[in-house]
Amino acid sequence: VRPGEQVIFAWLMLWALILGHRLLPRQRWVSQMQMWGIASLLALPWAVRNFVLLGSPFFTHTTPALWADRGYDYWDYHERVPLPSAAAYFATHSARDFVAKIAAGARGYLGLLNDALNGQLWLLGVGAIYALVVVLLKVKEPRTRFLFLLLFLCLAGYSIIYTLVPVLDRRYMMLPQFALLMV
Repeated sequence: VRPGEQVIFAWLMLWALILGHRLLPRQRWVSQMQMWGIASLLALPWAVRNFVLLGSPFFTHTTPALWADRGYDYWDYHERVPLPSAAAYFATHSARDFVAKIAAGARGYLGLLNDALNGQLWLLGVGAIYALVVVLLKVKEPRTRFLFLLLFLCLAGYSIIYTLVPVLDRRYMMLPQFALLMV
């Protein structure tokens, strides 16, 4: 399981339960809870493995990579001990450096996503925002709203992760690209 997907799994499970409770009939919401429970049970061996090998059931590469300076640091940080952390980062960097890192990450992410979409990111972005407004204001059918909002939150989750963590190439854009096209 790739690190970003572990974070997205928890992100979508949380939002599916919150939105499902608000938008779906009780029986459908209970089914959603059962589905996420089964998915969590299927992921349990991975959590046990992470606990045994890494000391935390929820360890992902995403958290240490957040504190790496360059994209290639993501690939060699595991050779160093201790892992990159907020304390180590802020011992040598200022809050301004961190904001600049996030801004550079956002530019890099949007650039890669734009390349993956053949230069049509602005058009799809406008379309996604328009679709979100229409769904929130006009669509009354709860299941349709639920599905659309989960797709939008999937895109938002990947956008947050790939803005914070250095991304090296377009292959990481497949899932955000799919979510944006589905929206």
